[in-house]
Amino acid sequence: MEWENFNERAKFMNFTFWQTMSNVLVLVGAIFAAIGTFGHYYFGTKIDAEKQNANDKAQIILQAEQQNQAEQLRRNQILSKLRQQYILGHDGISAEMMSGTAPLPKEWVEEQLKKMGEMWRQNQYY
Repeated sequence: MEWENFNERAKFMNFTFWQTMSNVLVLVGAIFAAIGTFGHYYFGTKIDAEKQNANDKAQIILQAEQQNQAEQLRRNQILSKLRQQYILGHDGISAEMMSGTAPLPKEWVEEQLKKMGEMWRQNQYY
């Protein structure tokens, strides 16, 4: 009788052990799931912030390029007007000067730019 009681007890302990192990595994799984969820949230916000920073930098660069292009266009328009003034006001203008392949005289252009209140200067004025 005692031996039967031992077998029943061993079976019970065996089932209890596996039930406890199952509960432990569920707990471990829940802990891993919580860590994974936190990691997904935490690193996801970091990735989003980096993407936003990259987008902001790209936008700033684009705006700077657009401003540079607009400024270059404005300067080219000024130089075109100065070329016309120089051609109309001077005799003996070469074909290269008229076509814009020869630079305007630097001293004359810089004097005109100074009169216009322009602060920018170049090595050559085409």
